[in-house]
Amino acid sequence: MDIFLGLLGVVAGILYLKYNYKITNMIGKFPWAENYLGAGGTYTFHKIFAVLTIILSIMWMTGTLQEFIGGNVSRYFGGR
Repeated sequence: MDIFLGLLGVVAGILYLKYNYKITNMIGKFPWAENYLGAGGTYTFHKIFAVLTIILSIMWMTGTLQEFIGGNVSRYFGGR
């Protein structure tokens, strides 16, 4: 199941990266992204979000995301 969800995330990230211009035209620009990331900041935000989605999906498929979360977050909540 992890591989299926990971592949789904990778495909979604690639499609989001490919069609970010059309998606931005459909949903509109983010004023805060334009303010903090400069002109074209909404497009930059969408690209960063798509690349992070791809990276996190690959990490999910390989199990490294679970190890990272389990190793770093659990120490703050009484684990290990």
